Amino acid sequence: MADNNGTPPTGIDTTIRTIGNTGAGNTVDLCSSVVTLYIADLPLDPTGGTESPANTVCTASTYNTTYTIVRSATDNRITVEAPNTEIETPDIQVTR
Repeated sequence: MADNNGTPPTGIDTTIRTIGNTGAGNTVDLCSSVVTLYIADLPLDPTGGTESPANTVCTASTYNTTYTIVRSATDNRITVEAPNTEIETPDIQVTR
């Protein structure tokens, strides 16, 4: 966001979205926004993330990390969460 004058990548808004490009439900594809500029590739949740064909996530024809992302309506902070952890609660999340 610092490189974009505080504007988050397209698709990150106040709706909780799954990071992926399957088009199913509320998904957001972050590959072109963050890979390779900020991160080498997007991680997949080891308990449920999928990619097809099996190669790097951002070159797969379809992927679903199962991680979620949302922007706060009040302070523009972004939260990424891993909702499918091995423990029931709390889910693992980070907010910046």
